[in-house]
Amino acid sequence: MQARVSGRALLCRKRTDMIRYLLCLLAIVYGNVLYAQNLSFEELVSLQQKSLVEVEEFLSAKGWELLHTDRNKGGTHTIITFTYKKEELIDDAESFLYYAYPKKSANNTISIQVNKLDVYNKYLTALKASGAKLLSSNAKHNIIQKIYQDATRTFIVGTHAIKDGTGTHTTHNFLIINNEDFRPDLDLLDAAVEE
Repeated sequence: MQARVSGRALLCRKRTDMIRYLLCLLAIVYGNVLYAQNLSFEELVSLQQKSLVEVEEFLSAKGWELLHTDRNKGGTHTIITFTYKKEELIDDAESFLYYAYPKKSANNTISIQVNKLDVYNKYLTALKASGAKLLSSNAKHNIIQKIYQDATRTFIVGTHAIKDGTGTHTTHNFLIINNEDFRPDLDLLDAAVEE
């Protein structure tokens, strides 16, 4: 009788362990699915080399929506703005992605604004793991800016403290441009305040 009880207890313990294992596995898979609806850093970087049609179709499949199209001040670039998890009646979203392409070259620019610290940290970790080296950093106008560069691209990372009527909100931006378009003499922090 004693052997049967311990055998049942062992079977029960194995079932409990199996249920815990499956629940952990489900949590991991579910968490990755939720994050996968947004963009990985590698996917973000790959968008810079894609055409407008490829970018729109890729983002739409990932749950992003077109917000608007515009031209920059000089009229040299068309800027397409996409949102991820946009609120219905206001232009507030979890993330904003800007795809800019020039009229006369293939040097597209990608910029993403993320409003979640965990997404920022994942992007920053992936950027550093990609081998990009820190060129400079600066802080002013409630913005911390870091510039990283690899063999072909420059990554300008900004953390912004934005004050409004409800308090201070922090946003994080990643701008990806070709190295040939990067001008180290341009003060991007002052340019951001002027716009």
